Amino acid sequence: MQKLTSFDLKGLTFGRSAFVPLEGGFNVHVARGGYTGEDGFEISIPPAQTVEFANLMLKSPSVQMIGLGARDSLRLEAGMCLYGNDLDESTTPVEGGLTWVIGRF
Repeated sequence: MQKLTSFDLKGLTFGRSAFVPLEGGFNVHVARGGYTGEDGFEISIPPAQTVEFANLMLKSPSVQMIGLGARDSLRLEAGMCLYGNDLDESTTPVEGGLTWVIGRF
C-alpha cells in the first residue's frame, strides 16, 4: 500500500489511525493494529468504493485475495478469540480459552 501513497505508513504506530490519501482518488481510514494477531493495517473504505479499491490493490502482484478463513487461522495461531464466533454473551472468556489474559487475584 505504501507504493500508492506519499503518507508514511511506517510512521503510523500500533494503536494509531489516520485518513490516508491513495492513488486513484481514495481517502481511506487506515488503522495500525493486530486484529489478526499479526502486525498490520486495517483499511476502512466506503462500501460504494469496495470493488474499485480491491481492483486497485490487486494490480500489485504481491497482493492476493484471501477469505475469512485466513483471518481465523491467524487469530487461532495467536490465541485470540473473535467475538460472535469464539465468544458471545453465553460463552465466558474462560470457556473461550482466554485464561492467559485474565489476571489472578
